[in-house]
This record gives sequence, C-alpha cells and structure tokens, in this order.
Amino acid sequence: MHSRQPPVNASLLSYPDYGKTKSVFGPQLAERIGLEVIRSRCPHFNTWLLRLESLNHS
Repeated sequence: MHSRQPPVNASLLSYPDYGKTKSVFGPQLAERIGLEVIRSRCPHFNTWLLRLESLNHS
C-alpha cells in the first residue's frame, strides 16, 4: 500500500470481482485487516481519520 496507486488496485488483483461488490466486501476486508494496520500503511487515510476524530472534540 506504499505505492501511489489506490489500495483498491491491490484488492482488484486479489479479488477480481471486488469492484462490483466493494460496498459489501470493503467493510469486511477492513474489519479483517484492522483499522490500525490500514492507518499505519496509508498515511492519507490516517490523516483523514484524525481530522474526523478531531471534529468530535470540537
């Protein structure tokens, strides 16, 4: 996930039908991978989540 390509590209390679059903499989894959792993490997996603979390403290 360190490349400039979106993480979905790796999912499409591993799961060819992922693009058609990502709204179903996306949350399931995220749950299996774990939020901390996703955050650690995708700085942009982590920054976005930190921003959302900060809104809760405003």
